[in-house]
Amino acid sequence: MIKTASFWLILAVVTIGVIEIGARWAYGVAFDTPFDAEQIADSQREIRAQTDPEAGRGLLGGLEVIHPYLGFVGNPTRHNELVDALRETEVTSYGFNDDKSPIQPASKDRLIVGIFGGSVAHYMSTQGVSELEAELMRAPRFAGRSVVVVRVALAGWKQPQQLMALNYLLMLGAHFDVVINLDGFNEIALPPVENRPKGVFPYFPRGWYVRTQGATDHAVRTAVGRLTVLQQGRADWAGRFVEADGTPTFWGSNTALAAWIWRWRDDAMAAELADARLQMLASKDSDTRYVARGPPFDYRDENLYAELAAAWARSSLQMHQLCAANGIEYYHFLQPNQYVPGSKPLHAEERRLAWSEKSLYRASVERGYPELIEQGKQLREQGVAYTDLTQMFEHNDSFLYHDVCCHLNVTGNQLLGAEIGRVIAGHVAASGPPR
Repeated sequence: MIKTASFWLILAVVTIGVIEIGARWAYGVAFDTPFDAEQIADSQREIRAQTDPEAGRGLLGGLEVIHPYLGFVGNPTRHNELVDALRETEVTSYGFNDDKSPIQPASKDRLIVGIFGGSVAHYMSTQGVSELEAELMRAPRFAGRSVVVVRVALAGWKQPQQLMALNYLLMLGAHFDVVINLDGFNEIALPPVENRPKGVFPYFPRGWYVRTQGATDHAVRTAVGRLTVLQQGRADWAGRFVEADGTPTFWGSNTALAAWIWRWRDDAMAAELADARLQMLASKDSDTRYVARGPPFDYRDENLYAELAAAWARSSLQMHQLCAANGIEYYHFLQPNQYVPGSKPLHAEERRLAWSEKSLYRASVERGYPELIEQGKQLREQGVAYTDLTQMFEHNDSFLYHDVCCHLNVTGNQLLGAEIGRVIAGHVAASGPPR
């Protein structure tokens, strides 16, 4: 009897072990990141805490606030995590996602590198920062100096927010040796999809109507209601695996198998939340207040994308001239995107997670990126150190894009950081000593 019980106990232990090992492997394959029980528990706890009656306000439940010069920034008084992506940094008192103040003094021993742009720029500045720094150090001019990366990139930012931020920080006394501006997608894709349905001026910040109006209109209230329900559902799902204090809710909730089950459904719920936010931005109403809409703009103009691209280029030229006047080296990069025709052979996982025939952004990229590329050529003729990165994955069939918008996974951001560093190091080597 004892031998039989021991046999079954050993068999059960071995079976559980085999399942757990397989689940760890499956988790890494499915989500392109190693299984980390502590990190997963932290994510679950944070998501569980994201229940807020003001879920629609500021688009991120109070996690963003209106800024008098920059449109919007992160709210340092609230725990800050984007619903649809990981945050590696906290929010500084200036509203940027960083572990340091953006006001850094000049130093001959430090290379102060400011990274400007939207979410793609931010994730490159965190997940690809080591590769960026390693390539920068290959330039003799930078050798021997410690790199200090100042993150001035926020999700949803588009020009002229980067230009305004550079002006603002320089006024406050910030110093930069190098400014990297990685953008293009938001400038060409967001106005037609998000500003146009509300009749909002295309160069107003993302979600400006919602940020200034609140949830007073019926269509907006309905969209906010859906958003609140979805957010509560996601929080409840996380609550099945972790308590508010971070302890597991049941034996085995911190295993790889449980994590795989949680993450699989959580990713779907996060995608639905992102769609709900987009629908809230696109909801129709009859409000005509100037504070929410700004100057009239004819979105029916056949030259819409040419004008958006021209405004993007003018903003970059202003940043270039501002940097030149302050002895800063300025480098502008057009970010890659999976909807640029012929820019990347898609991996099977990218076709599942990062490609959609119905994507609201796809048409804007296909029509607008050629205009950006053409404007970029003119920027180079005007003396801007501009680089088109749209074809950097032309021969790379690896799994790099992980959502239907524009974002890269960790591997993709490492490649992006390395490429930007190589371009800058090459430019520095070719241009000789600084001005």
